[in-house]
Amino acid sequence: MIIFEIFTDYYRYFLRGAQATILLSLAVVFVGSILGSLLGIMRLSNNKLFSGFSKLYITVIRGTPLLVQLWIVYFQLDFIKYPDWVVLGMDFERLAPCVIALSLNSAAYVAEIIRAGIQAVDKGQGEAARSIGNMVNYPWLWIVPGVVISLFVLGVNFFGDGLRDALDVSD
Repeated sequence: MIIFEIFTDYYRYFLRGAQATILLSLAVVFVGSILGSLLGIMRLSNNKLFSGFSKLYITVIRGTPLLVQLWIVYFQLDFIKYPDWVVLGMDFERLAPCVIALSLNSAAYVAEIIRAGIQAVDKGQGEAARSIGNMVNYPWLWIVPGVVISLFVLGVNFFGDGLRDALDVSD
């Protein structure tokens, strides 16, 4: 009986917390996916500057605990003035540092997922496309299906991790 009373008295707070968690996780997954895709492509680049920067970024971010990254963004970068907006009932000034820290963290993991997905495509697939003459005009057309298949499973896992990290941060 007490649990039912707690739920009826505080259900608005539970719903607000669920809304904050879902909003935060969607924003983190969206921004982290874009940044991570760029970093993953940079990691596979032949340009030593791009490849070195992304390797350093991935190593540092993945080697630092998430809580430390949150503290750095929230407390050490407090000189940044965020807009005083309200987005879907959430205070953007409090939401922005969390989105930034979690997105930077998840971008490092997405970069490794993208790199692993591209490198998971068998070389024989590219050789087969090249042997029938299709690699000259549209090389990505023959590689993308293999990449998408290998990235799907990893992407589902990434969204679960983003939701878990958002639960750690939300009120």
